[in-house]
Amino acid sequence: MGIIQMVMGGGALEEQNYWYANIGGSSQEDHSYGIDVDSSGNVYTSGRSESTSSGSADLYLTKHDKDGTLLWQTALEASTYTYGGSVIDDSGNIYSSGLQNISGYGSWDIFISKHNSSGTLQWQRQIGGSGDDRPYGMCIDSSSNVYIVGELESSPQGTRDTPYIKYNSSGVLQFQKSIGKSGSYYFFTSYNSPAADSSDNIYLSALWKPNSGNYQNMIVKLNSSGTIQWNKSIGSATATDSVRGGMSSVDSSDNIYFAIYNDTAKTFVVLKYNSAGTQQWQRQITGTPSGIGDIDRLWDITTDSDDNVYVVTQNGTAPTGLCIFKWNSSGTLQWQRFWKQSDSGEYIHEMGITTVKAHSFHLGATASDAPEGGADRVVIKLPADGTLTGTVGDYIYESLSYTESAGAYTESSATTITTQTTSLTEAAASFSTNTPTFTNTVTPITGINVAGSVEFDGTGD
Repeated sequence: MGIIQMVMGGGALEEQNYWYANIGGSSQEDHSYGIDVDSSGNVYTSGRSESTSSGSADLYLTKHDKDGTLLWQTALEASTYTYGGSVIDDSGNIYSSGLQNISGYGSWDIFISKHNSSGTLQWQRQIGGSGDDRPYGMCIDSSSNVYIVGELESSPQGTRDTPYIKYNSSGVLQFQKSIGKSGSYYFFTSYNSPAADSSDNIYLSALWKPNSGNYQNMIVKLNSSGTIQWNKSIGSATATDSVRGGMSSVDSSDNIYFAIYNDTAKTFVVLKYNSAGTQQWQRQITGTPSGIGDIDRLWDITTDSDDNVYVVTQNGTAPTGLCIFKWNSSGTLQWQRFWKQSDSGEYIHEMGITTVKAHSFHLGATASDAPEGGADRVVIKLPADGTLTGTVGDYIYESLSYTESAGAYTESSATTITTQTTSLTEAAASFSTNTPTFTNTVTPITGINVAGSVEFDGTGD
């Protein structure tokens, strides 16, 4: 299947095919909101589909093998926006969360489900209060406990809080809390915010501001019981800048990486901290490359088995695509790339990135003008060394020229935040399942790689 890359990993020679897969149905909207990969290279995606048999916006899950073959697809008729994304455990169970308008609750509430590695539903739960409560991110710890964060309007400490909710692998609620600051303060996370380390501490990046101020970012460490260990406010060197979206990822040594978006300057910064909360380095991306524009949105961050860090963003000039950046653990930029549709009138945007060891990374994206009509889900597998650029079927993969430099963001621990126990209503959900029959179209990604690996055209695994 196209190019096979031979990669040394863990003492064994591994063969890798690279590909992208369009998957969707009819002419409706089928969006990607989460992606993860297991130790065998199977790829799990979650999202929202309007093309399933229910005719509503269902939770839609897929599993591909390492070569792009669709193993299964399933849907849950929850009429949900799956903004909370998804995570998998060591057994290949997939946990997904979304927001749902549940009768008797508030305007929007939190929904969570678990499917096993074969796509069979194991359980589903719902939790919410009288206000607007939304999940924006999930992570999983070493015992397969699942943590959900987002935005809470039901009985917050301030104007808005971050919900901090923990379930065990059986779907039993362990605790429900909120994180915030009393008074007229907003405090909530952006998409793909939390991450867990080897000791089951949880890190998150949140937005906060007083009612009359600009948004700033705050990075937080909590233990597995939900107790705050440390928190730091991150602001731009330009005090009037609004520093908004942020997300986190943990490496093999429990260093934590935060990617934070500057909504005023249209730039972003990556910061590395050790587990004690000491900053190691920060690097920023600025500029407006011709035909690409500034950074319009920050999507996700992840690390690989060699502790390289990857960040994916969206550019600001049409046609919009995916801007991908890779740094090593010392903060040296390795490469920057752009994935876009070859048709200049079409867009592609994304909600997730994940890696397999250190040989490949995967993107979960949404593309307009897709083969099945409407906007379809796209799953992309690319080599981690940044090679195989060129025209790839309906897409172009090319180098970028943003400016990369040392960051100058300020750090402060002056803002005090607290946790409180909440009393949201929690219960079993009972949404129906169905099995879609969407078309999966796989296109090999081929090219020449001279970065120390051996490649040849072939059809093997």
